[in-house]
Amino acid sequence: TTTSDEVSTYPNETALQIYEHGTSALKGKSYGEAIKRFEAIDAEYPDDPYARSSEINLIYAYYMKEEYDSSIVAATRFIQLYPEDRRVDYAYYIRALSLYNQHIGIFEKVFWLDLAARDLTDMTKAYQDFDYVATNFKASVYAASSKRYAHYLRNMFARHELQVGEYYCSRKAYTAASARLDRIVQDFPDTSVMQEAV
Repeated sequence: TTTSDEVSTYPNETALQIYEHGTSALKGKSYGEAIKRFEAIDAEYPDDPYARSSEINLIYAYYMKEEYDSSIVAATRFIQLYPEDRRVDYAYYIRALSLYNQHIGIFEKVFWLDLAARDLTDMTKAYQDFDYVATNFKASVYAASSKRYAHYLRNMFARHELQVGEYYCSRKAYTAASARLDRIVQDFPDTSVMQEAV
């Protein structure tokens, strides 16, 4: 509950009412309003029984509003605070989708232009989360989708290695090119670009 020094965002509503209005806003795709309400519960009623569900809904609301950085932060916080929660697979899944979606458009546009310098850090993190869900939550409703995303990203990483190798070949940097192709054979033997690499 709020202290006497704090001013509630919704002074005439209980935590339950704030939560219910937040879920209604979420269902109505009013993501900004949903975010405001779930943030209020997190800030003003952290010990309330609805606080944890608010945090899960907040992850989703940020994601749907395309506030991917906020979704990633909220999901990471949930995973750290509640690693045994029955919905933790969802937190991993939405974090992976947020990492994936905030960069996939940029990746596809830039990929061909600057192969050697492209940073795949966030895509690697997305892959790790998708793979984690697919491997550790096999009964999850998100397992099949996670497996598909992980498979796609592995193929994308292998294509990246191949294209960087080709880039090095075109610059007559054969040792660097060979190292990239060897990496495909070693790290990505089950991908669609394997035949091209060998």
